[in-house]
Amino acid sequence: MGLRTALRPATSARATRHVRWDFGRSSRNGPRRAASKTAASSVPTLGRSGTSSCSAAAKVEIAPAQALPDARQDDARKCSGKPPLDGAKRGQRRRIVANGAVRIRLQIMPVRVGGRLLGVERNGVFTSGNTDPIPGGKLWPEAALTWNAMRVIAIRNGIGASEFMPRGPNSSARTVAAQRWFWTHQPPPAAFPGTSNHGWGIAVDVRTRRAAGWLMRNGHRFAWSHDEGARSGEWWHFRYVGASRARLRRLRRALDRWEGYTGAELRWIGEYDRLLRANRDLQRRRVLRRVMKAQRKRIWRAAQPRSRGGDGRGWTYRDRRARYRSLLARTR
Repeated sequence: MGLRTALRPATSARATRHVRWDFGRSSRNGPRRAASKTAASSVPTLGRSGTSSCSAAAKVEIAPAQALPDARQDDARKCSGKPPLDGAKRGQRRRIVANGAVRIRLQIMPVRVGGRLLGVERNGVFTSGNTDPIPGGKLWPEAALTWNAMRVIAIRNGIGASEFMPRGPNSSARTVAAQRWFWTHQPPPAAFPGTSNHGWGIAVDVRTRRAAGWLMRNGHRFAWSHDEGARSGEWWHFRYVGASRARLRRLRRALDRWEGYTGAELRWIGEYDRLLRANRDLQRRRVLRRVMKAQRKRIWRAAQPRSRGGDGRGWTYRDRRARYRSLLARTR
């Protein structure tokens, strides 16, 4: 995936910036940045022989409108106890100079988790062909399938439909422009632009702590993990880590089974089935049967022809027939 060191553009074309190279964390989110003006004496210097004197901070001096020399990269890695980059990895970072500031364009390719390539082809570039919708956002199709199936089960377990959603429009798939905004305004947890798992379409920032708690307990069943969120101290951040083909087939069948159901119907059915299996709370089960019966009748009336007071959309709209039969089986 290329060198995981990222440099923040210099804010002034005249001032020399000293950027801390932080090799201590090797996460998919990229390194943390810490840029500050420092004395030149604290910067490691290269001698003619290629050796260097490493400071405790392992800082690298970058002059404006200049790319970082390969020797200086190797010097910084040596200071952190890491071997120099080989030519292939060094070539994965292309430097471009614009407006007197040093910028870095990362080699774009999907993230690899457990030996599998996950995510869209180019970080932060989304189309209707490389994403599928989820309520409140969109994700890479495989991640969207598992998320939507997981959301159905969560709602059946009592999580509100409005809770189990991304926090905002940029809380699932996130463009490069949005990543730049988060990098600027929400340091340090935000990933360097072009490296975020949101940019690969495989991460969601969930809306409520209740939904996050359910995800922490059950997300592994659907190949969703809180490992990255735990490392960065973000209770809301979850990422897709890849499901097997067999699991994807099972989740597809489960999603097809409950497709078209409203959030209220899923919640009623889930609660009723749990109480029935445990043979508990007869009074609550009677209340649920009453509301499900009323919903069943509303579905029947809406499915009738217009001449009989229906909406004319018939039984196929939003899977009305399956929903009607499911409610009927619980309210006879």
